[in-house]
Amino acid sequence: MRPTLLAAALSLVGCKDRAPVDDTGPANDGLLYELVGDDFDHGVLLAAWEDGDRLRVVGGALSGGAGHQVTIHDSGSLCEEGVLVDQAQWWIHGAEPGSQKYYTVGEQGSIYSWNDRTPTDESVDSEATFYGVYDDGTVVWAVGGDPATGLGEVWARGPSGWELQASEIPGILYKVWDGWIVGDQQALRMVGGELEATEADTKLLTVRGRDAGDDVWAVGGTSGAEVRHWSGSAWEEVGTDLLGVPLSGVWTAPEHDVYVAGSFGTMARLPPDSTEWQMPDLPLTSDDFHAVYPFGDEIWYVGGNLLTSGTDYHGTIAREGETLMELELDGC
Repeated sequence: MRPTLLAAALSLVGCKDRAPVDDTGPANDGLLYELVGDDFDHGVLLAAWEDGDRLRVVGGALSGGAGHQVTIHDSGSLCEEGVLVDQAQWWIHGAEPGSQKYYTVGEQGSIYSWNDRTPTDESVDSEATFYGVYDDGTVVWAVGGDPATGLGEVWARGPSGWELQASEIPGILYKVWDGWIVGDQQALRMVGGELEATEADTKLLTVRGRDAGDDVWAVGGTSGAEVRHWSGSAWEEVGTDLLGVPLSGVWTAPEHDVYVAGSFGTMARLPPDSTEWQMPDLPLTSDDFHAVYPFGDEIWYVGGNLLTSGTDYHGTIAREGETLMELELDGC
């Protein structure tokens, strides 16, 4: 078990002087785009999850740094919670939004179960970085891999705790959602309690769907944007005109657009039954967005300088919507 950072000097940022960024992009098909901030402390922001009346955002300083959180409330307040755990946290998910109970995963085999802002260390004996976690209400899944070997792992938490389900998979695994797992040249699905491989011809970083059986979306790429759609029997390539760079995040749900996030400020959406991606006329930032998630009537994009060659990581947040709620950035 790894100790949680408890020192008050590290656990809270405090209310520093921070003004909203006046960088609202032009309207596009009735949408407004805004860069909320590009100087959030303690590292990049990697994932978001709606927990009832708040959006929880997690991340940290990569390659051995600590993990932190930012919380956005539906009242319009944004709080930099600061450093809360010892490892950068790559993903967040809970089975019951609004319960304030959720899981995060990250570097060095780190897994935490949370009750609001209080973490319980459930880390496992693994060299893997866990990039994805999903709580289906019965079993919690964590996926990742060892960056040194390039081999993937799947862990599951049942009544007896965390157990290794699969290892030495030829490709690091990045995300898990409702029976689907994607990674480097990997797309697996759970069928009858067993992992079954489906043909994947590219690096897939995130998966999400409207229906786990016949409407699943995965995105990724190495030198350019890749989008794949599962319609029930195979992965189909989706056009990526105007997207260009590799993608890291995707979100959709029944009767919703497909939203994607990616390198160099990429934020775009694909309406149902459309083949044309819609996005700001110009990127709001040169930073990279790693994840996208809805909250209230807005879509939020989170990331930072993920590709920096140094160690001075920062977080970046942007949003879009037909209207944008007034935001208090010192809302702790």
